[in-house]
This record gives sequence, structure tokens and C-alpha cells, in this order.
Amino acid sequence: MEIESLENEYPDARAQDSPQLRNVLMQTISAPVDYRYTRRELIMLFAFAQTYDVECEGRYEIGITTIKIWTQPWTPEGPQPGSERMGTFYFVWGHENRLWQIAVEKGFTLADLLRELGILEEHALGKVRYGSGREER
Repeated sequence: MEIESLENEYPDARAQDSPQLRNVLMQTISAPVDYRYTRRELIMLFAFAQTYDVECEGRYEIGITTIKIWTQPWTPEGPQPGSERMGTFYFVWGHENRLWQIAVEKGFTLADLLRELGILEEHALGKVRYGSGREER
């Protein structure tokens, strides 16, 4: 979420150094999206994330309909010191096959998660569909 849109949503937070804006930026936000994939593409996204799941010393933590992104790969003992969850991708399987929401954790931005989506798509699908491309990293 960009500062301009936050300022529109919170009109009292006009200045970037505003305490109200800082508090809003530090909260977890959820961004609704409508990124449609084929069923095969969803299977490929989840298969790649499962290969690099935290249980396999990776950065992804998968659920039935979610993929959580961590800043650092895990070790057999668990998260590395300083590793943080960046956010979560929420998917719908079945008729819709889509990413419908991105939750952004405190300290990260929607742009960070879109870069991570681009990385996931590039590795799993061989191309970037909705995430940020390599040139923006």
C-alpha cells in the first residue's frame, strides 16, 4: 500500500513523519487482489513452495490454501535468528483458482510481497504473471 493511498484513507496523517501514519504503516495490512491462475499453475506454485517449505529448510510455509513467506530459510531447529514472516498469500482452489488476498506483516510493504510473488511465479511457472519482475528487484 502506497503512502498516498494511506493518506487518502487517513486524512489526518498528511505528513510522512506523522505519528498516526507511522502507526498505520506498522500494522499488518491485507490487500484484496484478484489474480487468476489455471489449476495447473496453482499446482505448480504450491509444488515449488512445498519443495522449499520451512520443513525442508526453505522460506515458504504452505497450508491448504496459503503460502507464507519468511525472510530467511529455516534450519532443522526452526526459524533462524532474525527471520521474520513477511506476509501470506491466500488462494482459492476449485472453480475460481485465484490469489484473492495478500496479508503484509508489520515492517514490510505490499511491494515487498509482490516482489516475492514474482520470484515464486518465475521459479514455479517460468514467467512472472502478477508479481513484480526481476528488473524491479
